Amino acid sequence: MLRCVAAWLVVVLLAGCATEPSAPANLDHAPLLDGRALFGVDVPAADEVGVLDLSDAMRKFVADNGGDIQVDWLRLKRLLRAMQEQGYMDVAYENDKTLTAAETFAHRSGNCLSFTNMFVALARASRLSAEYQVVDVPPTWDSLDGWIILNAHIDVIMRGVRMGSPGAGTFRRDYVVDFNMADFQTAYPRRTVKDRTAFALFYNNRAVEALRAGDVRTALANFKQSIAKDPRVPSTWVNLGALYSRQQQYDLARMAYERALDVQPSDKSALTNLARLYDQLGNTQLAAAYRTRIHKYEEQNPYYHYALAERAFADEQWGVARNEIKRAIDLKRDDHRFFFLQSLIHYKLGDMVGARTSLVTAEALSDEDAVKQRYAKKLAALGLKSG
Repeated sequence: MLRCVAAWLVVVLLAGCATEPSAPANLDHAPLLDGRALFGVDVPAADEVGVLDLSDAMRKFVADNGGDIQVDWLRLKRLLRAMQEQGYMDVAYENDKTLTAAETFAHRSGNCLSFTNMFVALARASRLSAEYQVVDVPPTWDSLDGWIILNAHIDVIMRGVRMGSPGAGTFRRDYVVDFNMADFQTAYPRRTVKDRTAFALFYNNRAVEALRAGDVRTALANFKQSIAKDPRVPSTWVNLGALYSRQQQYDLARMAYERALDVQPSDKSALTNLARLYDQLGNTQLAAAYRTRIHKYEEQNPYYHYALAERAFADEQWGVARNEIKRAIDLKRDDHRFFFLQSLIHYKLGDMVGARTSLVTAEALSDEDAVKQRYAKKLAALGLKSG
């Protein structure tokens, strides 16, 4: 199964020569969105599509699979089982295909934003409270067609799912449905977002797909619609900057990256793109300043150090791995994965006491029996016991 990609974010690789952009001064953001710099006319936003609209086939699917069940949990269970039986829960994701809920249901294809759209629509049709949830997974990067692509992730949370019949004094639970179950980790930071933010990610993805296909006008139109849905999504501004960089519109590229930093001052992709831009323009002082900011935010990010520790562990650099995981734990002491990795590192260094202590902490921090069992099994294979 491919990694489930919800949103694409571009770090552009600049080529060719350029001149220094003028000072940002009094420029507003209108030139970023009207398209006149590239096409000489105003480019309208892409047409809206019904991202969550139900097809007749989807309505029938809901009606046939638990639509009349009164208990929320049983209705959810039946819906998920039907999706599993009909092949919706185990697919090879097509990361360059962002589809509406109805398109995904019909074709059984798309990226995980597509499948998440489909599930949100089906769940709401089943009278379940389904919301989008952005998952702050450690960054993964791909290189495609001269672009560096950062993959992000999204899933669904259903809050207050009733476990018994109405009025029977039953309790409620929250449930997460994630279409990347192979990499599912409840410990990753998550934040519920409004539909408009998910729709902004939808149009952002379609814009990047058009950009990779060389259709700059369609890309701009979709970026414009994305920003209309939610201007507080930094990745859209970063990707818009990448579009202008590719078209050698360096003033506009810089403005877009700086707008992303207005939204999220620590956005690494915006900082990286600005550093690359100023390197290209020969302004090494400004490029260095942005790299200093990148380093500052990285040093404060526990998941950055966790990723370095994982890499060092894979490379059998046990000392480096130990130092990096310690830094991650110093910054965030409630992530069970950090302590499990620390346990493995201690084991490789021959420190059995440290390995056991870290494992006990990892198990204590995890609230899932399956995770606890997985930790115990892995360490049992290494000659350690958790109990």
